[in-house]
Formats: sequence, structure tokens, C-alpha cells
Amino acid sequence: MTLDSFALKNRIIKSISVAELFRVMGRSGVWIFLPVYMLLRFSNPYIYIVLGFVIPSLIEPFINLFGGNLIDKYGRRRLALLIPFFNFFIFLFLFFAIRYSLSIAFLEIPFIALGPLASLQATVDNVIISDVTHESERLDSFSYIRIAANIGFSLGPTLAGLSIAINYDYLPIIPMLAEIITFIIYYINIKETLAQHLQNSEKPLISFPKDDKKFIFTAILVSLSFFSLGAWGYILAQFLSKGYGINSFLVGLLFATNGIVVSVFQIPTNRIFKGFTDGEKIAIGLIIYSITFFVIGLTKNYFILLLDIAVLTIGENVISPSTLTLISKISPPDRRGEYFGGYSLLNSLFSPIAPLFYESLLFKFLNFPFLLWSIVALLPFLTAILFIIFLRRV
Repeated sequence: MTLDSFALKNRIIKSISVAELFRVMGRSGVWIFLPVYMLLRFSNPYIYIVLGFVIPSLIEPFINLFGGNLIDKYGRRRLALLIPFFNFFIFLFLFFAIRYSLSIAFLEIPFIALGPLASLQATVDNVIISDVTHESERLDSFSYIRIAANIGFSLGPTLAGLSIAINYDYLPIIPMLAEIITFIIYYINIKETLAQHLQNSEKPLISFPKDDKKFIFTAILVSLSFFSLGAWGYILAQFLSKGYGINSFLVGLLFATNGIVVSVFQIPTNRIFKGFTDGEKIAIGLIIYSITFFVIGLTKNYFILLLDIAVLTIGENVISPSTLTLISKISPPDRRGEYFGGYSLLNSLFSPIAPLFYESLLFKFLNFPFLLWSIVALLPFLTAILFIIFLRRV
């Protein structure tokens, strides 16, 4: 069986992919439009909006570490079924908060809770996929989940926009239905994937693989690579609007190109780079990012930028699934939850710094595009060198 056919025929991978599509389709609309509702409904809601983004980033890694150890101790299926259950009631709570015009504090509860639960869901899914696949099968398996998420994100804001055009009360309805569908999919198709003999009831619920130096070094280097790519998520849209004066619709099309390229070219990208190790793939992806970042500082031509973003997304296609397969390879079967949770914890060391760093760069060099994007391009290039030196053979 080829890797493509394996990933497409594996019932668990198909189930998680479909569930991810529905989850992201529902959640993305709330993530985008709930802050908008706060702005429209309340005066001076900015502190609540900021806290709604900051607090989840602070608590997510610890919830992931706890949850990861929990699924190593008691199995994957229980938590996989509990998360959509909790999400449903969070969205139901949000429905009543909007429907009855409750204070902004009541909106803040679901705003803060959704991010950590989504991150924990990703940890559980990553562990389940690692359980049911061979190393050679994981890249395509993680890729199909990623494709499904991108399709869901392309649909979610559109559906949410249509629903709130009727009434803002309807914003949580689609995600509520999505969580019901997710629960049914998991209940029917996801059986326990942790072998009985690997379950360890004596395992502590707060455990970190501190003695595994290879894991810690790898996880920090992977986290550093994502930090080096932060300009894509944090400042690119702002720069294109303020620095180059590109209107919002055209900026949106650039980001839509990213979603299309992920959906269409993720699997072909896997085929092209099949002969490389995960470390080599990540290094190549970082170099592609570096080149495309550099190009942004050279031209305002929209069509060149459109092509540049498409090429940048190929770099993203190379890196994203490879980082997950890299972590899964070095995690023991009975401690995969702990390792993925530990990776999330180490990744969080850089996540609070990234927006401050890139926003500072934008503020200082907005009027000097070549210098700004030369600095931004240098970061993934240097990180790629670190991967080539230390993790090329992994």
C-alpha cells in the first residue's frame, strides 16, 4: 500500500481529518468575530481582547503537559471524547452570553478557554496518529490533518459572517454543531490506541522528559525555527497595508493563496522531498522562507508578491508536518503525550517574545522595507544552518 493510499484508507486518520475540518470551520469564525462583537457591543473592550489572546498563550503549555501525561496514564480515547463535550458547553455558554447581552466578563470565559482546549485537542490527535502509524506513514498522515484544517479555516469565517449578518446570536451555533459531529465521529471511529501494557497508572500527571537531552535540544531548535518565521503571522499583513499601501481585499487574497497552496500542493510537496530526513526538510523549508521574506523587501509589485507567497507556502508545506514527525520519532510509545506536551511547553518559551520582537521591528523599520525584510530573512537562514549542523541526519 502506498503512503497516499494508507493515509486515505486509514479509518482513524480519515476520521480525525474530517473532525478537524468541522472543528476549525466552527472555531475560526468565533476566533475572528468574537473580538469584533466586543468592539461593537462594549465601550473600551481592548483590555479584555488583549487578555483573551495573552492568557491562553500562558496557560496552554501547562494544560498540554498535564493533558499529555493524562493520556499516557489513562489512554487517548477518554480525553479525545471529553474535549468536544467541554467545547460544546463553552459554545453554549457563549450563545447565552450573547443572546441575553451579559457583561463582557462572561464573553471572556469562552474566549480564554477555547485556545487551550484546541491546543490540547491537537496534542491528543498528534499522539493518536503517532500510535497508529509507522514513521514512514506519519508525514502524509499529519499532512492530511493540516489540509483539512486549512479547508475548515477557509469555510469558517465565511459561514460565521453569513450567520452574524442574520443575528449575532447565531455565531456559536455552527461551532456547537461542529463539536456534536466531532464527538460522534470520535465515539464511532476512534478506539483506544494506547496498548494496554503501555498504560501506566502510576505515572505522575505532571512529568517532563528533562533527562532526554536529544528531545530538549530538538524541541528548542524546532521552537526557534517557528520563532524565526513569526513575521509571516505577526507583521506581514500590517506591513503590506501600511508600508506598501495594498488594500485589505488584496491582502486577503494573498493570505487566501496560502490556504489554496496548502490544500493543493501539500501532498505533492511531500513526494518531492521524500528522500530527505526531517531535519533536512526543515532546513530547506527555512531557506525557502528566508528567500521569500527577502523578496518582500525588494518589490511592491502585487503579482510578484502573489507568486512569492505561493512559494513561501511551499516552504510551510515542507516544515509543518516534518516538525510533528520529528517529535513523534523521538517520543517513546508509552510517553508520547508527555513528549508532545513537553514540546508545547518548550515552544511557549518563544511565543510571548515573538509578537513583541516583530512588532518592534515593524515600528522601527516600516519605512525601510529592504532593511526590515533583510533582518527578517536572516533569522530563518541562520536557524536553517543550525538544523544542517546539528539535526540534518534526524
